[in-house]
Amino acid sequence: MPKHTARILVVLAFVFAATVGWGCQKQAGTGGTTSETPVKGGKFVYGTMEEPDTLNPYISQLLESVNVSNLFLDGLTRVDEKMKVIPVLAEEVPTTENGGVSEDGKTITYRLRKGVKWSDGKPFTSADVAFTQSVMMNPKVNVSNRSGYDKVTKVDTPDESTVIFHLKEPFAPFVNSCFQYGILPKHALEKSKDLNKDPWNRTLNPGLGPFTLKTWKQGQFIEGERNKTYYGGQAYLDNVIVKFVTDPNALFAQLKSGEIDWFEFAPATLSKNIKALPNVTLHESDTLSFENYSLVMKPGSPLKDVKVRQAISHAINVAQIVKTLYPGETQAATTQHPLSWAFNADLKPYTYDPAEAKKLLDEAGWKDANNDGIREKGGKRLFLIISTTAGQSDREQKEEVIVQDLKKVGIGAEVKNYDPPTFFGAFTDGGTLTSGKCDIGIFTNVAGVDPDNWTLFNSANIPSSTNPGGQNTGRINDPQINKLTSEGQVELDQTKRAEIYKEIDKIILEKAYTVLERWWKNYDGVNKRVHNAKPNPTSQGNLWNPMELWVSGK
Repeated sequence: MPKHTARILVVLAFVFAATVGWGCQKQAGTGGTTSETPVKGGKFVYGTMEEPDTLNPYISQLLESVNVSNLFLDGLTRVDEKMKVIPVLAEEVPTTENGGVSEDGKTITYRLRKGVKWSDGKPFTSADVAFTQSVMMNPKVNVSNRSGYDKVTKVDTPDESTVIFHLKEPFAPFVNSCFQYGILPKHALEKSKDLNKDPWNRTLNPGLGPFTLKTWKQGQFIEGERNKTYYGGQAYLDNVIVKFVTDPNALFAQLKSGEIDWFEFAPATLSKNIKALPNVTLHESDTLSFENYSLVMKPGSPLKDVKVRQAISHAINVAQIVKTLYPGETQAATTQHPLSWAFNADLKPYTYDPAEAKKLLDEAGWKDANNDGIREKGGKRLFLIISTTAGQSDREQKEEVIVQDLKKVGIGAEVKNYDPPTFFGAFTDGGTLTSGKCDIGIFTNVAGVDPDNWTLFNSANIPSSTNPGGQNTGRINDPQINKLTSEGQVELDQTKRAEIYKEIDKIILEKAYTVLERWWKNYDGVNKRVHNAKPNPTSQGNLWNPMELWVSGK
């Protein structure tokens, strides 16, 4: 999954999206309509608190890397704002009905658009898709998620517009999760000495998107200009600028003044202010994302003890945090959203109960022998490092609440925050989460329609030097969860799959592998001069439809 600093780890699976109704977005105001005739030209400025660490969506864990890459790179398919999988470079989405998916689910065939060219004029062919698959499985490349790609045993390219994937076993989410973020150019990358550091990752040139990169000024903005040779025709906009401003109040001021056209993922506390702006439409969107306080169970950590984890779950007043910082949002008890067909309605969040937390810590052998307010065991103090992405005011506020809540039960804690690229960085780059530099990591997991969570919770995805991009940053190694997450991927019956994921959530809750806070609601402020703004509740990102965007007026 991609991560969200506003935040994300994103789940990449979107199976059966077409069967899910998503009536969860409402707008205040009348902006973003399509009643007027589209006008070609103009500049659109998108404001975000997060800067990509790379534009290659496959080697990043940041949502913004995926979001911005939509401008410059197309995938075989894409997920729209209603969470429906739509064809892009593929002529149609493979199904059993159209012959694209075999009856046993082990052969997937894509028919590709003909006549497509990269921005440098080279033809796009099935060889590029096969090359992308080889990169995804190259152990030397810091791919953030190989789920699905690792099921492929063979790729056939009988002609330039046909790709056939042979899987070792059925993989339910394949069509709706793989190759959605983009296809890589074989002719530009096949001779790369190090795909992790190749300059292409910061330009996506040659690309296959409606825009090409004009400039990237670190810490300021990325600007794209219309790709005049784009196979899908000419975009309406001349330029798209993605502006990075870490202070949400500054972004609000710029939205109000018209300096930016779109304020992405505004804090809930600013939503009323945005709604009151006469020149802005407030988009409120339910999403499948959940905020959590990941308990990092690195070797020797006291968090490996279930009683300590349960004590922390009772010690933190999550309900009050949600009520204070995110009015109108819902405290979570599961990783599956209530809108998911795999949601377990029987599970309830941990109650705030400091007395129970103290009791559990006593049972685990942690005592405050010297009366300094911090418990000890075997000469080791119960002291934790709490981290998130720097500059997020709401997260920084709840960090201080968490520190005080833990202190009340005898757990010492200190806050150490990092910039997003460091916080979500790979193990080999010293990433905060992946290398275990914190004990509690606060971030959002951005999920897809399909409940597949093998990437997040199966022990095969624990970060290491050989798996630097592993997304099981909590280092969960539970035999039951390992078994169930694997079974959930190969089971094709949706009813049976739902029971599998309900059981996974039950185990996660009972063993307190993470502290779940809330399901995300996104607030996007969009200037009314922007048309066809369609915030996307999935990890595809809000810039999923750059060809449709246009602006009226100055």
